[in-house]
Amino acid sequence: MGLLSNLFGGAQGGMAAKLLQTLTSDLNLTPDQAEKIKGFFQQFREEKHEAKAEGDMASKMEGIKQEFKNHISSVLTSEQNQKFLGNEEKYLGMLHMGQ
Repeated sequence: MGLLSNLFGGAQGGMAAKLLQTLTSDLNLTPDQAEKIKGFFQQFREEKHEAKAEGDMASKMEGIKQEFKNHISSVLTSEQNQKFLGNEEKYLGMLHMGQ
């Protein structure tokens, strides 16, 4: 996990790394899928920081989370997506902890 934490950086990066590790394990992600999802985490983080800087985080967070979820679903197989959606609250809850 240390390597993943270093890739994401900071406390929030640690949460993203933990979630990516959980997704990789639970969904049996390929290295290509994991790399794409890592990019989605970085985009999520940037959008969240922008919303916070604009003082509009509360109203924008649901849309940002939905976009993040849609991005992840787009790289998953049907079987992986069913598992992802079945555990969505768990995964998004892990992401929420890093806010």
